[in-house]
Amino acid sequence: MSDANTTNAAQTHRGSAGGSASTGGAEYSSAVAAWAAVKLLAGGGASLDWNLPSHVSIASIHCESATEVDDLVLSLAAPGKVYIQIKHGLGFGSEFKKAVDQLVRQFLRPGFSPQNDRLVILTDDSASGSIRTDLKTVLERCRHLPSISKLSEEAGKSEATREAWHRLSTAIDERWKTVSGSVGPTDAELRTFLSCTYLTVCDPTHGRDAHYAIELLKRIGDEAQAAIIWDRLNRQVMTHAVLRTPVDRPLLWSKLEEVGLSVSVRRIPMLRREASLSELFRAMTQSIVDTETQEDRYDASHYVSRTSLDKAFAAFLAGDRALMIVVGQSGNGKSTWCIAQSAGQRAMPTLLVQGERLAADDATFEDTVWRLLDEHVTDRGGRLLAKPEILEWISHTPLLVIIDGLDRAPEPVIARLQPWLQSTIAFLRKAKVKLVLGSRPETFAGAAHLFKSQQSLVYKTNDESPYTVLEDFDEHEAIQAANLRGKPWLSKYRHPSLMAFSGAVEIQDDGTTLSSSEIIEQYLDYRIGDIQMRSGRLRELLDDFVDNIATVLADSHTGQLPRSVVTALIEKDPAAFNALKRGNFLRYAGDWVRVEPDEVSELLAARKIDIAQTIVELASHFEHPLKLGALRRAIVMLARQSPDKAIEALTNVIGVFEQSLDRSARLFAASVFIEFEDWSGLHPLAERLLAEWNITNLVLGVDRYDTFLPIARSSCWSPMERVKLLWRLAGGEYHFEWRQKDWPRIASVMWISSPEVDWAAAMLEAIETAPSDALAFLLDSFDSTLPLMGGDEACIGDLAQGLFFLSSDSLLTETLELLCNRTGRRFATVERLIVERSPQEALEWIRTKGPNALSNHQLLRLFEAIPQRTPLDGPTTQFFQGLANTTKNAAVQLQCLAILCGSGDEHAATRMLDENAITPAHTALLLSFDGDSFTRLVGRLVKRVVDRQVSAELLRGLVHTAPDEGQVAPITTALLTSLQSNPADIAAIGSATECLLYGALKMSTVPPSVAELANRVIATHNAAANRCLIYVTFPTNRAWSPSAEGAKIQRAIAAALAATVTDTENRSLMVSRLMHEPHDPQYAVDLLCKMLDTRSDDALLANTELDPDLLPLYPHASTIVARVKAARPFS
Repeated sequence: MSDANTTNAAQTHRGSAGGSASTGGAEYSSAVAAWAAVKLLAGGGASLDWNLPSHVSIASIHCESATEVDDLVLSLAAPGKVYIQIKHGLGFGSEFKKAVDQLVRQFLRPGFSPQNDRLVILTDDSASGSIRTDLKTVLERCRHLPSISKLSEEAGKSEATREAWHRLSTAIDERWKTVSGSVGPTDAELRTFLSCTYLTVCDPTHGRDAHYAIELLKRIGDEAQAAIIWDRLNRQVMTHAVLRTPVDRPLLWSKLEEVGLSVSVRRIPMLRREASLSELFRAMTQSIVDTETQEDRYDASHYVSRTSLDKAFAAFLAGDRALMIVVGQSGNGKSTWCIAQSAGQRAMPTLLVQGERLAADDATFEDTVWRLLDEHVTDRGGRLLAKPEILEWISHTPLLVIIDGLDRAPEPVIARLQPWLQSTIAFLRKAKVKLVLGSRPETFAGAAHLFKSQQSLVYKTNDESPYTVLEDFDEHEAIQAANLRGKPWLSKYRHPSLMAFSGAVEIQDDGTTLSSSEIIEQYLDYRIGDIQMRSGRLRELLDDFVDNIATVLADSHTGQLPRSVVTALIEKDPAAFNALKRGNFLRYAGDWVRVEPDEVSELLAARKIDIAQTIVELASHFEHPLKLGALRRAIVMLARQSPDKAIEALTNVIGVFEQSLDRSARLFAASVFIEFEDWSGLHPLAERLLAEWNITNLVLGVDRYDTFLPIARSSCWSPMERVKLLWRLAGGEYHFEWRQKDWPRIASVMWISSPEVDWAAAMLEAIETAPSDALAFLLDSFDSTLPLMGGDEACIGDLAQGLFFLSSDSLLTETLELLCNRTGRRFATVERLIVERSPQEALEWIRTKGPNALSNHQLLRLFEAIPQRTPLDGPTTQFFQGLANTTKNAAVQLQCLAILCGSGDEHAATRMLDENAITPAHTALLLSFDGDSFTRLVGRLVKRVVDRQVSAELLRGLVHTAPDEGQVAPITTALLTSLQSNPADIAAIGSATECLLYGALKMSTVPPSVAELANRVIATHNAAANRCLIYVTFPTNRAWSPSAEGAKIQRAIAAALAATVTDTENRSLMVSRLMHEPHDPQYAVDLLCKMLDTRSDDALLANTELDPDLLPLYPHASTIVARVKAARPFS
């Protein structure tokens, strides 16, 4: 309903006589209701009159209620109501009697409580003085008279107050008799009535009361919006008055939020300042973030986004689910993630709660939040509002609460977690809160049924589990986290906690660097020490229990602890087991018990494992990574004590691979190899390990180089040893990456490729350390047809050629020196690509080497690879001029002249044109010139064509590319001259004219000779030549468009063709292209009619029925055909 309609409806409802019913009265009533709405929004922050207790606040307001006093009823948060009769400009007349009548009727209704309820006449400054002053004085005096005083004597002391008392008592007595049907009130009844009856003078339409309302709004909302909110409240309460519906705080919040306005419960008084509840939430969260940062448990600069979990969290926030349960194992980074999300900037207030802060006395989620808020405010010298008001705000405000580490909550909390979760779920169903619970999965073991029964409440990433799982770092996250710490090598640790620990202890105080095994040893010692400190158990007892675990792990086929065996260990020392479990050292996983993290589990097993026997059984362990990890770590630990025995064990592991060619065996052998600290003497084992790479890689699908590349590219090998080891991995390259057409693309991105992860980059790095030998090694593989990964578009030979090409970027001299002495198509191709890519450098090499050092065949092959129009410096120009003058080889001489011509040497161009062996490729070089030079050279060429010394086909070279505007006129003149002299050359000239037109018609001013040339070509009636012009003047490619003048010439040529062409093939081509006309169907119609006029016997439109699938390509075809048939019925 509009505001105008609302006002009119309210006036109609109330009538038009007196009091609040007049137009001014309606405005006044609306303002009073809005004034009450402000006090409602402020809650306990707004003082109430009428002798109500200080802690009492308004719970809801109801305008035009169904009660006796119907103008405004305030329902209180405590028991009781305030019944307000609103009277604008009240005097002692009929409206006063009506007001008293309504008060008396309300008082006498069953259920009215004089102790809790209040009766109020509310008027404004326009009321009579006897009302505003005298009546108010009488009512206040009556409320405080002792029972022994007579009302009739004491209520009024002055003549005015006695008159006011007379009018009031008379009105009460009359109305009492009317309502009760008998006598008036007794003295006790009258005193009770007067004790709860008040007169309030208030005018919120303007002045101090309106100012008070706006100032109060500034304390509970945005100061800049306070006046806007006040105006909105005036209109909103009028709407509810018409609808006769009550309004509570949440409803007002939502109505204001709909129009972009927001208020909260009043600001909380703190020490030297005030804060809103939203600000308190953020402050409480920031306090935790600051503490965690100061105590080095959180570092924002090292935080890595957890891609999968972040995506799920974003979906949770955007969706309608209220509860998200995030689970993960110890050290996965759950707390870090919770802190990072809490610290993030978002419009929704966010509260972070740590599991340790939960209390056994918190019966519900609301209790927890209330207690934490109260503690925070009290500790900072503030005073929180009443609990009901706070809980109402929490229930009806969009909030994000993250509870991290439920598994760290006090034991009494864990013991009664289920009922707490039940009450929390009930709360979430009626609130706007989004709650995230983070913990280890076993924390929720007894509550899984609760989550499964709340399908519509709990966020799920799949259809089965109510849990969103946080795993260890994935590969990308591990790399990013390690890089943020400035230690890329830490990326091998996927466990976040272990990575952080490794980064902290890797470099010791004395400067020594710990090995991976030593770091894990220290991490294990740190973990046991931490558990011992927290549990109070003797370290020796914990160590004994862990040693027993190590023995069981070493004997376990899977590398895990069978649950039955752990049960036996528990019986020996249950306290030690509970301490380790509580410290997240052990966790149950079905029928097994796991040691966390995996690196620690592997280390414990490695201490006790039988290396030789496990290698014999290696094939049976490939599906058990923990067992393989334990064997790997055991061999590495052995290398520190007995290097020879460790190398023997590695040799035996490689032997398992050689016998089976099993990719898992090779991967495992490589992972062991790379952990050795000293590689001296291991080159033969590296060769054996990388042998037959292409076989296992292609057939068995091994991942490409993650483990093997560091072995092959190690600096401990000699340069050629490194090249040959890397070459053993060549079969792992994908075929489509090494197609010849892709070599330039590879070259363009190679600068950002890292030799540490990219095989090609590593190979190029190795080639530079031994260029001559390495490049010669590649040359010997040019003819290899061995396959690459994934297909046959390229083979090992293509890869060798591609690497050779890429090497030329830094080794140009070496590559050209080797290639110039080789013959064969593949060598010539690579040489050409190198020269095309680096022409200036290649020319410098040729010049420095000198012509006598190269054969004519070698020179010719190099010269032909130089791109057209390559600029030459002074020394290089002199070199080619000298060679052109001295060489006796005509082909070499012509190429020298062509190179000089392309650089802008007119003299060389003139000499080149005098050669009989020139081709269109040579005449295309004339486009390097402009102005008079271009005109002279074109004229020389045309003379030779006219004189029949050379073929007219050479004219096509002049339009090999789109000519510049200054070149169009000379070329047009040349073509006209040639056509006039030798009409038989029309086919070549027609083709050249087509190319010329594409450039000429785009000019803003087209030379007149262009249209003349086109008409001359048309006049020859040569079908092939005319077809060339049809392609230009009947275009279907809208990406090319002529200038305005060019378009006129284009249409004129098209019209000439339509009126001239008679051969069937060309006419069909024109019809087909006209059907494409998307912008001007009438233009197509006119040309088709002209064609019909040229040959009326031609069934031009006989085959114009189009395939329905092609109709989108011919949107106007039907229209065109219909119009033509209408214009030329015989068609």
